[in-house]
Order: sequence, then structure tokens, then C-alpha cells
Amino acid sequence: MNKIKTISKYIRNLLILITVLHLTVYTSILVFADTSSASSQLSASYNVFSSFITIDFKDSWSGFAQVLSQEGFNPTIILGIADSLPYFFIYFFIFKLFGLYQQGLIFTYKNSFYIKCIGSSLLGWIGLSVFYPVLVTLFIRFTGQSDTLPLMMNIGSTEIKYLIISLIIYAFSWIMKEAIELKSEQELVI
Repeated sequence: MNKIKTISKYIRNLLILITVLHLTVYTSILVFADTSSASSQLSASYNVFSSFITIDFKDSWSGFAQVLSQEGFNPTIILGIADSLPYFFIYFFIFKLFGLYQQGLIFTYKNSFYIKCIGSSLLGWIGLSVFYPVLVTLFIRFTGQSDTLPLMMNIGSTEIKYLIISLIIYAFSWIMKEAIELKSEQELVI
């Protein structure tokens, strides 16, 4: 049990570091980089090494990012926040889950709930990935900022991969919940 508590502590600290790094990179790109293209890159060169930080919408939103850029909009601001939001939900629920593990709570309803929330975040990511470009386009058209921005809805391999992963996570959550109920029923039987 002590190993689980120790590794959970390290994972929680790593999640805090990843979250801060994620926010720092995104903020740095927004503040210091040229964000008018579909791929935003911030570079720094030193005598010994060079460093590059990139936000690139390679998967479902690459075509939409290019269209936004061609229309004169900033794809990093428009797409970057929506792209980062599911990460933060997933970070949060994993942080809470490993907090329970750190307390020595391994098989509880809360654990099952947080695992289900991670799966739900992935499902939400799929919905966001599919419908967010449509909503952005409709907003831009209704506000009169562009009449030529095409409606784009894209379902690709990334969405299918997230769907499969989220369904597996949901199954783990359900199995864990059933195991907890079975264990509690067995404890009542003498």
C-alpha cells in the first residue's frame, strides 16, 4: 500500500507540473509568437542550443485552422483554448483519482466516479472536436465578420481513437463499480 501512496504522490506532482507547463507554453505562444498562421511557433536560439515551442492543429482542426488563417482570423486563439480545455478536465480528474489512491482508497465509488469522468471528458472532447468548428463558423457568419468561411465538420481517426479509449475507460469504471457492489454484498453474507 505504501508503494501505491508514494507513486500516487509522484503522479499528482507530475500532473501539476504538466498543467503548469501546458498553461505556460500556451500563454507564451499567445504573447510572444506570431499566431496568425495555422501553426504557431515560438523559437529561441542560444549559443549552445535552440528551442522551439509549437501549437499545431494537425488532427481534425488543421483544415479549419488554415481556413481561419486565410480569412484573417487568429486560429491559435480561436482553437487553442477549446483544444486545451479537455486536457484540463482530464488532468483534474486524474489528479483527484490519484489523490484517493494516495489516501489508500483504492476501490471506492468515488474512484469509479472519477474514472467515469475521465471517460466523459474524452467523449466531450469528441463532441467539441466535431461541433466546435461549426459553432465558430456560425458565430463568425452571424456577426458579419465573414461570409465566405465554410462550414466544416470533421470526424477522423483521432475522434474514433478517443471514442474507443473513452468506451474502454467507461467499461473499467462500470466493472469497478460492479466489483465494489459485489464486495459489499459479500461482506453482508455471513
